[in-house]
Amino acid sequence: KLLNYNKQTEEVQAGMMEARTKEWKKWEDFNAGILIQGKELNDILSEGFQEIPTQWVETDKNEFLKREDDPTYVHVPKYKARLVARGDLERGTENIRSDSPTCDVEAQNLIFSFAASNRLKIKSVDISNAYFQGEQQDRLMLFKQPPGGLPGVPSEARLLARVPIYGTKDAGRKFWKRLREVFLENGFRENKLLKAFYHISDPKTGELLALCGTHVDDLIWAAKPGAEQYIENVIKTFQCSESEECNFRYCGKEVTQDGDYNIHVSCKATTLKLKPIRIQPGRKPKEPLNADEKSQLKSIAGSLAWISRQARPDLLYKTNKIRPFRTSSY
Repeated sequence: KLLNYNKQTEEVQAGMMEARTKEWKKWEDFNAGILIQGKELNDILSEGFQEIPTQWVETDKNEFLKREDDPTYVHVPKYKARLVARGDLERGTENIRSDSPTCDVEAQNLIFSFAASNRLKIKSVDISNAYFQGEQQDRLMLFKQPPGGLPGVPSEARLLARVPIYGTKDAGRKFWKRLREVFLENGFRENKLLKAFYHISDPKTGELLALCGTHVDDLIWAAKPGAEQYIENVIKTFQCSESEECNFRYCGKEVTQDGDYNIHVSCKATTLKLKPIRIQPGRKPKEPLNADEKSQLKSIAGSLAWISRQARPDLLYKTNKIRPFRTSSY
């Protein structure tokens, strides 16, 4: 759920401004954009280069914890701000590739099975500001400041990108290519069918030593004793958060591993966010659905389809049965 700064209370706005300051600090730390103004800026503009707008994309990372049905729950927000480019407005990108594979749920389940079967701990890590750590920028990209400007930056200044920027068409692909390159350099092999799914084996015996999957900047893996170093060699190439093990969220799912190495995957937080469909009072059962009811049905069916595929295969058939959108009646 995205937050609209102008519609928030002063308290929430203060938290969002703090998150914006932290985000801009990351831009500075990674030297992601060079500030230019004056004659240098005018020279670039005179050559016909486009100024691409930017905007803030802001969320509360703890929003999934909210419980409207629990009066004792006290929400502690965790605001996150991302400065992104309006890549949809960039001209001349028709021939630029943007595809970047992610680890399918089947591959994730193989990692879970590998870990549980071999009594290995399941682990995860998040690569910080991943796109900034992708391949070098290969074309000149000039960005305007977002509405309201940047902390401590003159209003007339513009940003010249050094690295892939969130929101641009090929930023995800540039990071994926860099991450894939690091895996291959460290002896991993990429699965031919399930992209973004890597394994490494003992060259002498062929014994499988480690499995790792990547979903953009989120890594999940399991490694046998002595093979953890292969994963560490990949991780230390990037700036990452602290790794987690046995109990964490991954791609919207809750992953827990008990003392006997059994792994349990759930989508509790997402499930609790589902709301009953609001039916117009007094309507007859055979009346056609109105536009609002159709929209609600599609939204609920889409959420249930994701939950079913990720962690509740027992609901797949029932979920599929509520997705016949070809008819006008329910």
